[in-house]
Amino acid sequence: MNYRRCEKFLSRISPPLYVIPGNHDDPAWLGRFFLPPGLPLPADPSPGFSYYFDRGEDRFIFLDVQKAGRREGYINETQLRFVEQLIESFTGRCTIVVHNPPIPLGCDWMDKTMLIENGFELHKILSYHRTRLRCVLFGHVHQFLQVVRDGVLYVGGPSLCAQFSLYPGAPDGSFDGSLPAGFNVLRYFKGGISVLQVPIMEGVSQTKE
Repeated sequence: MNYRRCEKFLSRISPPLYVIPGNHDDPAWLGRFFLPPGLPLPADPSPGFSYYFDRGEDRFIFLDVQKAGRREGYINETQLRFVEQLIESFTGRCTIVVHNPPIPLGCDWMDKTMLIENGFELHKILSYHRTRLRCVLFGHVHQFLQVVRDGVLYVGGPSLCAQFSLYPGAPDGSFDGSLPAGFNVLRYFKGGISVLQVPIMEGVSQTKE
């Protein structure tokens, strides 16, 4: 069982682990091994993975935006209302975590099939409250990426394996073997946030199945 092996491996990490399901995850199985800590959003119909927690002057809001069997995501009305309430009710700064990017990235195939399909509704809320935000974290694009849109910082994370081609006209689902795997390290401080991009290995060439 992949989740069991993953849980055993990650249990060696001492800091708390917070997860959000991606499009390849089975939420039921993920929940058996990685129950989300913190307070779930009340009345949220998603499978138990929308939640938030506070650390000092920061609030972290995790939203499950997955559509079963689809590459694109969707954020429901309940989630949109609670995101706004959670931002407005907190005096500090908020970080939003989703799997799919909410905004277009300038790559044709990715913008058609990989975004939160109604991400503009989320972005509208976030841009209105931009002074209360730290950033929006997302995956799914398999690349290091930072975009500022209407005063909101969006930070994309790479894959630990192959990285997608992300440029106008790139073939659907194509990979760029020149890009490294890696991860982001975020540092929070009173005046803002810094994002350190950490490559860990050479690029991996992979063809579309």
